[in-house]
Amino acid sequence: MDADCILLAKAIDGVYDSDPKVNPNAKKYDTISIQEVIDKKLAVVDLTASIMCLENKMPMAVFSLNEKDGIANAMQGKNSGTLVTVSYQEGYMNEELKVYEEKMEKSINAMMDEFASIRAGRANPHVLDKIKVDYYGTPTPIQQVGNISVPEARMIVIQPWEKSLIKAIEKAIQASDLGINPSNDGSVIRLVFPELTEDRRKELAKDVKKKGEAAKVAVRNIRRDANEAFKKQEKNNEISEDDLKDATEQIQKITDKAIEKIDKAVENKTKEILTV
Repeated sequence: MDADCILLAKAIDGVYDSDPKVNPNAKKYDTISIQEVIDKKLAVVDLTASIMCLENKMPMAVFSLNEKDGIANAMQGKNSGTLVTVSYQEGYMNEELKVYEEKMEKSINAMMDEFASIRAGRANPHVLDKIKVDYYGTPTPIQQVGNISVPEARMIVIQPWEKSLIKAIEKAIQASDLGINPSNDGSVIRLVFPELTEDRRKELAKDVKKKGEAAKVAVRNIRRDANEAFKKQEKNNEISEDDLKDATEQIQKITDKAIEKIDKAVENKTKEILTV
């Protein structure tokens, strides 16, 4: 279709979440995607108009038949009704973009788990997250074999549910890279965190930055995989050239958002480490 926009004149002045003639509190949409119109079964946009919108990937201006100069206003982008959009992200390929976004989130979450295990001079129960205890032959997280508390700013106390596990827990902590020697009184295990030296804090801050950069590389690799997949689809005529362009723009926005999250997390962790 050789056009820029579909014009749809109706008896009401746009798309509502319910019939405004029946529900005086009906909400009017200034903009809404065609996918939402279909999913929410908003009858003001009929099936023929929806199909035209989807097949031609063309926006649609919905306005009132009774509006003065309604057609002229819609053609000039001054529509006071509802603009129904069709974009790559909002269309049928939205799920593919979501898959890549979820992969990026997993990379960020993995980085955050690593940050949690870095001690900053203060007691943080998360430093124990990766330590597993030999519980009757099964490697088991410490959190599942005892109660963990922080009674003081630089102390973690572990109270095993079974006293017989004290030695196994101490052994697991000593074998880890935590760098703290546990002590016990026969009932509970105590971990006392020493104050970090300035040099050690700087060293940890560098490690945090390094882990952040690794997460960025992982995110950018996911973006590369996405773009390669979209290019392949375009080459196989599964999507159009415009679709490819839209998909590339959307995956870049998702990537930028992920990188921003990483930078913020690195900034916060670095601040935590360097704060005495």
